[in-house]
Amino acid sequence: MNILEKSIVISLALLLSTPLAWAENIHLILKHASDANCDGIADTVLHSQFIRIKPKQCIVYQVSAKNTGHLAVQNVQIKGQIPAYTLLHGADSATQVSAQTVSRSLPSLSSGAENSFQYWVQVL
Repeated sequence: MNILEKSIVISLALLLSTPLAWAENIHLILKHASDANCDGIADTVLHSQFIRIKPKQCIVYQVSAKNTGHLAVQNVQIKGQIPAYTLLHGADSATQVSAQTVSRSLPSLSSGAENSFQYWVQVL
């Protein structure tokens, strides 16, 4: 088996930090797509299905938080781990990057509102 035939499973841990009373009203959604040339533009529509990525190619991730409650939620922080065997290659301007973590802080998320951020990693 050569290096292009190897498969690795990349998992992403998502964390939500908000007052406990509001946590059940926030739904986290993770979508991804391949980005063969690592320019931060997905090659296909973002989705949640299995994808195969070769070493040196990238994966674009979109993490969304949706408030399904009837009231605004305050102080929402969404954090994601950069997967093992990958290297952060880029992120949208509002995404905060620290070591192996990407995050977005929202002072408020209105009822029915959704907020998302994107970043992309290169498979080693």
